[in-house]
Amino acid sequence: MKKLSVAFFLLFLCSGLFSQVAPVDVVLTIRDKRYSDKNAIAYTSLFEQIAADLKSRNYHILEQGASASNAANAIFCEIVIDFLNFYESESNNMFGKGMVSMVVKNFDNSFNQTAKTSVDNPYKELKLRNKDNPRFKEQFTKTEEDIQRQLSNRIIDKIIPQIDQAALQIRSKIASADNRSNSRQEMTNNASAQYSSDVDVDIPVNNQINTNRFALIIGNEDYSSFQLDLSTEVNVKFASHDAKIFREYVQRTLGVPEKNIVFLINGTLGQMNQAISKISLIIKNTSGEAEIFIYYAGHGMPDEVTKEAYIMPVDVSAKNITSAIKLKDFYAKLNEYPSKRVTVFIDACFSGGARNQGMLAARGVRITPKEDLVTGKMVVFTASSGDQSSLPYADKNHGMFTYFLLKKIKESKGQVSYKELSEYLGQKVGLESVVVNSKEQTTQTLFSNEVSAIWGNWILTGK
Repeated sequence: MKKLSVAFFLLFLCSGLFSQVAPVDVVLTIRDKRYSDKNAIAYTSLFEQIAADLKSRNYHILEQGASASNAANAIFCEIVIDFLNFYESESNNMFGKGMVSMVVKNFDNSFNQTAKTSVDNPYKELKLRNKDNPRFKEQFTKTEEDIQRQLSNRIIDKIIPQIDQAALQIRSKIASADNRSNSRQEMTNNASAQYSSDVDVDIPVNNQINTNRFALIIGNEDYSSFQLDLSTEVNVKFASHDAKIFREYVQRTLGVPEKNIVFLINGTLGQMNQAISKISLIIKNTSGEAEIFIYYAGHGMPDEVTKEAYIMPVDVSAKNITSAIKLKDFYAKLNEYPSKRVTVFIDACFSGGARNQGMLAARGVRITPKEDLVTGKMVVFTASSGDQSSLPYADKNHGMFTYFLLKKIKESKGQVSYKELSEYLGQKVGLESVVVNSKEQTTQTLFSNEVSAIWGNWILTGK
């Protein structure tokens, strides 16, 4: 066995430890970039040799086009090896270099590191006779298999330390991010404990649990901790508190079992996509009987060019809006499979404004977004319309829309029709927003053609 340096041996051990925590997924590509086939060694099965060597070190080789693990702590590595003329010269020598390019990252691309290195031909100074080149008299005793094995060892010796160093950095960043997330969560919990409102207490209890009811609840408040170029003014005040109290009403009053609730505070793009996909799979596996409640408080944004509306994860900048979640795609995912009904509450605007300050407020952006068509058995209650902002109700420690939504559920104990709820929100939010915030805020209720004749008679508790 080839002798390893102490440093490399430690890194080798680390790679084994990494694979126990989460596999290092590798997509391997080998490209032959010889200038010509003249006097060249073929290396026909080098891919198999390198793949086998990586597998023996507990790396997981993926097929081309396969998806990497979506575990939050998984490491994903793309390795591209280019051959640059490993061949015989007329001076009886082999020479040339191979170039190795790597991208090491975690599954949602929030951390990544790139590296390039060159690998010399392991028989660079060896005189040989190629059977197709009769000018060479000296017999070359090394077989192609020997060359492949030695070349693979040389490549592996080069790339594994770099993979492991990148993985160490990613692990460190993930750990730091987890620590920051825990710190933010503690601060959010403390802040939420300080908030109080009449709708936060004496929440009505419905003892009838409906196992076919599910909920996805997202409160995106803290954008500045995830995007260091943003000020705290851009944060959506009370959004996490809104989500937490809405969860209490969903569980206690609307009869959704606790295990049926998907709950996110300060959801990143990866977390939100996973949560939305989970709800879609739940709908798929309930044979059309699922009743879904969706609640989102946070930033919405329009694309300035297309005017398409987007929901903004806390780690996506308005400058990269197309990386956010398009509202139209969000609706489509919820309607991918048949359901009994889908009810969506959105305490966000999509004009570029927000509760405190819009994500693009410094540019004075106000855009009237496109209205997305609602399909399936869906009804959507939104906090504002057109180019308006969705505003806070500071005295009540909630968003204006969310406060009156919770208030009506509390007063009616959930025995309220969708039409009554729509009319109540329109009246109360519209008036109180002018009185409290000196700005108009007009709620909207959107529904699909499929339920246009019946949605108004639906009761929130389902009874």
